[in-house]
Amino acid sequence: MSPWAAVILSLVLTTIETKSIAADETREKRGSVCYGSLGCFATEGPFGVSLKRPIVLNPQSPQQIRTLFKLYTREYKTVPQDLPAIHTSNASTTFSHFKTKTKTKILTLLNPFMILIFL
Repeated sequence: MSPWAAVILSLVLTTIETKSIAADETREKRGSVCYGSLGCFATEGPFGVSLKRPIVLNPQSPQQIRTLFKLYTREYKTVPQDLPAIHTSNASTTFSHFKTKTKTKILTLLNPFMILIFL
C-alpha cells in the first residue's frame, strides 16, 4: 500500500468513527419532540437505527404533514367540516356541527391516517 493510500484510508476511518460517535450523542440527547396541543412523541426506543431505518429523524410537524380532521354529521353527510391539526385548541368552535349530546361513532378506514367521525 502506498503512503498516500494509507493516509487517505486513515482519514476516512477517522471521519466515519467521528460521525458515528456524534450520531450516538445526538440520539441520547433527543428524547421527545413536542407539538403543542398534539402532545409529545418519543424519538428513541423502537425507532432507533436499524437496517430498515438507517437514519433517525424526528417526527415531522403538523404543518409539514398537513394533518386534517374531518367531521361528518347526519345533517352534513357529504360536506365535512375541516379542522387542521395545528388548530385543535379551538375544536369546539371550529366544529360547530358537533353536538355533545348526540351518539358519536368513530370509524377508521383502511388508511391508518384517516379517521372519520359520524354523529
